[in-house]
Amino acid sequence: MLLLILFAFFFPQIASPLNFNWWAQHPQKHHEAIKNTIQKCCPKYDGTSKPIFCCADEMFDKAPEFPQQMCKDDNVEMTSVFTTINCAQTEFHRQTGRAHAPTDICRNYCCDFLMNVQGAVKETNCSRKCAMASFAIGKSVNRQLTELRKMGCGAAKTQFAALEDCLKGPAQHFNDIRRSSSKSANDDGEEDEEMAKMRALNEVCRQRAEEEQNS
Repeated sequence: MLLLILFAFFFPQIASPLNFNWWAQHPQKHHEAIKNTIQKCCPKYDGTSKPIFCCADEMFDKAPEFPQQMCKDDNVEMTSVFTTINCAQTEFHRQTGRAHAPTDICRNYCCDFLMNVQGAVKETNCSRKCAMASFAIGKSVNRQLTELRKMGCGAAKTQFAALEDCLKGPAQHFNDIRRSSSKSANDDGEEDEEMAKMRALNEVCRQRAEEEQNS
């Protein structure tokens, strides 16, 4: 008993789900769905069925870019991070039985419609917010669009209508790198971080497309 108490004291994040970040951030009715999603989708420690901590603790953080950075700092491959998000978006939606379609990591390309016009690739606050939402877990496409409208992104009516059609219409799968096409390498000839992320994302989405075609 003493050992259990000491273990809980020194390793509270492992001893109880109450200490995970998502426990306080999300309604209690979703806690079971979150735990099940984490167990199914997170990468595991070698030789165990235990999800790695950065994923179990941060996957459902309300700032989608934060868990990506945390797991990257723990040397988790970006392809593995994106595979986890892809799995979790579908699994959490299934677990909670929500009516509206969830955001989709593989529709990240839709946010290109909110970039600057006239052929530029410069991101705007709208395209960045849209892109971050596509990595979120537990958010619906309708909510994603509502948040963008509140930011005033709907003022660009043609682009916003194209975005909505892209997010809600039939899925498309692109093999080409998007968003980072204007900067493929840094001055040393090495691939920059953003380009590497897009390559990892495309790899995950191409694999998903192949699985869907073969199913």
